[in-house]
Amino acid sequence: MDPAKVQELRKNEPNRLPVVVYSFPGGKKSRKKLMVSHDMTAGDFVKFVRQQCPWAADGNVWIKKSGGRLKVPEHLLVKDLDSLKYKAADDVLYVEVLEVLEVEVQRNTTASEPQEEIDMSMSKMSTSVQEFKMNAADLGATQQVMKVTRGSRRVLEQALEMCVKHPNHVPVLVNQPESPGLPRIRQNYTVPRDMKVRNLRKVLLQDKKLQGPDTPWDKVKMLMAGNEVQEDQCMGDIYDSMVDPDDGGLQLHLELDESFESFEPSAFLLKPPEPFETLEDQPCQPAESAESKATAFKGPSFEEVKHLQMALAEAAEAEKLRERLRQQAEIQIEELQQENEICQSELRQEMEARLTLESQVQVLQVELQSQVKTLSAAQFALSQSLEETSAAQQKNLLLEERILALEAQLQAVEKAELAELAELPDEAPEEDQDDQGDMAAMVMVGWDPETGRPVISEECSQIQVLAP
Repeated sequence: MDPAKVQELRKNEPNRLPVVVYSFPGGKKSRKKLMVSHDMTAGDFVKFVRQQCPWAADGNVWIKKSGGRLKVPEHLLVKDLDSLKYKAADDVLYVEVLEVLEVEVQRNTTASEPQEEIDMSMSKMSTSVQEFKMNAADLGATQQVMKVTRGSRRVLEQALEMCVKHPNHVPVLVNQPESPGLPRIRQNYTVPRDMKVRNLRKVLLQDKKLQGPDTPWDKVKMLMAGNEVQEDQCMGDIYDSMVDPDDGGLQLHLELDESFESFEPSAFLLKPPEPFETLEDQPCQPAESAESKATAFKGPSFEEVKHLQMALAEAAEAEKLRERLRQQAEIQIEELQQENEICQSELRQEMEARLTLESQVQVLQVELQSQVKTLSAAQFALSQSLEETSAAQQKNLLLEERILALEAQLQAVEKAELAELAELPDEAPEEDQDDQGDMAAMVMVGWDPETGRPVISEECSQIQVLAP
């Protein structure tokens, strides 16, 4: 999940745990996201998960971790599960629930026989058939049935219930006593409608109750409603054509092929080649010699036959063990593939988170660089303003110095004038009179002080100079 969404969920609902449910097997085929209260017990949590997931089967609920699966400890609370011991790195609890496969095997025997657990190591073909328990009385020693016979009321009701519960399956009933070459068979199945007859034969081969070292399954004929069927026919078509809507199910009967010859150990022994003789070259022999020739080759002894049967049984057991190991290996490979997919998804999420952080870091770096540029420009402008201020201050200082110098010069001139005036006190009136005479003379020469215009020489005689 997205870490940002998870944080928002945890912030809005701190007393709830985010849970993601996956299906098993199938990886991420089915998903469900839940928010579970801390006050719920783990046992109630398991039931709640099954109720919320319609594809969940009745079984254990596992906590999915990178190291494997862990069964939900039902004695704890959900609050106890809200820890790093059970959660993933993204603060989410991942769980796996057994998925109801499209075709699931559920073996149910009669009331006298104990119910067997589902073998999870069965191959996909064997899981294509479901067995269901029918509590009806014994249908009797099954003989060759020429058409579907109506069973008891209880059998009819249960078969109809199975049809309603599994509309994509058909009920198949097998009930026959032990016969030469075949064991006693009493099983009830729900078979997918699209299953072929050949695949049903393979399922019967893998049924543990029907396996036997002396059962020649390749020579067994399958009679459905007393009629032979083709290997490529679908079970749904056979059921629709042979079973009435009110009938209790499709009767299946197994029998050996008439052309099948019983097992003869001597057939596997090599016989000595007979000499090729023509009638002309063949000598006449007495009757005693012919009889002795007929009895010259003896069959295998009882011990040899017994050893051969034991060897064949061991080979069959070895083949079963090899098949079982192969199925277990396939299941382990599938589990490892699922774990690999989960690890890959977690790695992708981490890579996406890392890329997001790297992009955020790049954006912050760009913003920081722009701020650094702005700061450097401001510092440069400040330095320039400081330089201008210092230059202005220097100019002001120079002006002040010049003003002070001029003031000093003026003071010195004033002092000198005062000193001169002090030295010549008597000569001042004479100098004033001389100045006035010079002014009058200047006026008489060519300037009229009253009109403010020059005076020609003819008018000079008409101007009167006033004495001070």
